[in-house]
Amino acid sequence: GGTSNLTAHVCHHHPVKLGTASTRASSSSTAVSRQNKEGPLKLLLSGFGGSRYPQSSLKAIPITEKTVRFIAKDLRPFVVEGKEFRGLLHTMNPRYEVLNMKHFSEIVLQKKYHEVKECSSVIIPRVALTTGGWTSRATESYITIISSHTNANWELVNYILQTIMQESQTGENTGQVLKDAISEWAIPQNPPLVTDNASNMDRAGEFARCEPHVKCYAHTVNLAVQRALKVNAVARLLGCICMIVYFFSTEAQQQNGKTQLLHLPEHKLIMDVCTQWSSYDMVQRFLEFQMAVAVALQRHKKKDLNTLTDFDISLAENVADNNLKPLKTITTALRNEQVPTISFIVPLQRQLLDTLLVPKDEDSLAIMKMKHAIREDLSHCYIQHKDLLVCATVLDPRFKKFLFLKETKRYSI
Repeated sequence: GGTSNLTAHVCHHHPVKLGTASTRASSSSTAVSRQNKEGPLKLLLSGFGGSRYPQSSLKAIPITEKTVRFIAKDLRPFVVEGKEFRGLLHTMNPRYEVLNMKHFSEIVLQKKYHEVKECSSVIIPRVALTTGGWTSRATESYITIISSHTNANWELVNYILQTIMQESQTGENTGQVLKDAISEWAIPQNPPLVTDNASNMDRAGEFARCEPHVKCYAHTVNLAVQRALKVNAVARLLGCICMIVYFFSTEAQQQNGKTQLLHLPEHKLIMDVCTQWSSYDMVQRFLEFQMAVAVALQRHKKKDLNTLTDFDISLAENVADNNLKPLKTITTALRNEQVPTISFIVPLQRQLLDTLLVPKDEDSLAIMKMKHAIREDLSHCYIQHKDLLVCATVLDPRFKKFLFLKETKRYSI
């Protein structure tokens, strides 16, 4: 439609074709003068035949929209002031002006938040909330609130309503955050609530008047296992394994680099972290490298660490295979479910209490104590919600045969 693009191309890529040397020198001095006055970016933009897009233009709006979605949906920091990110957008469209972080955080993102909130605000008879507190690597405390409901097509819909920073995660503070979210999103009063087993969540549920308040079953099983791991013989075993793992993660590597454990796969020993269900992983990996670990400890002359007896190794195998593995399988299955798992609680309780955790004649004393500790802990859970849980299980087509309950214990957890 015009000659501007052609002229800009010739100026940038074929300057020798334009006039004499004096003309080129004059043009060069003029360009330098323009660069000093307008800055290098504007001079570069002039070669593309236009000025910056207004933020309200049809060219700029989609770029701003995609940028804010990139930040929000991918959970990114406000990278709009980063040199390389600005260079990326400039390469794709030099006429788009990237505004600063304050504009994106206080105007663009807030506008998008209200747009999404308006689309999500539908009149629904019942909403369930899930909340949990967590701590960032910078030791900052946060709380996230998620809503769940079924739409007109009986499809499960989840929304992350809020993720906000909390100075203190007391029950009252968390309860107030819940009340504010319920009010802001016009959620019907007294919504059901699912949380972990932390004591502050009990107070938060009461403060926000959420009913019923059901505890996460995976977390409940995790806590029961952690208490069972405090059995004296088991705690001593885990302590010995932890010292060995720590040695191979620090001293052994500092002395000889990466210790070669015979011809086994190049895996590392795993340290136990109680909140991440890694006791089983630590014991299982240790058993995999048991012989190689013993050889390496002898080579490093670490007799004080090489104290595990044959009985300890047998106990470690029983703890891993008979107690920890089935329970980890259950918690992993619950975490991988894409639908609510409240209907699983009664069947899993019955399977654990009636089958998996029943002491056997061949069990050692430590294994029996572990099973007893887990049974005692689980048997007192969910009693106040037994009618609700049984009803949820009955309504779940996956349990239509109802074989997990005995005749004498029907409608009882």
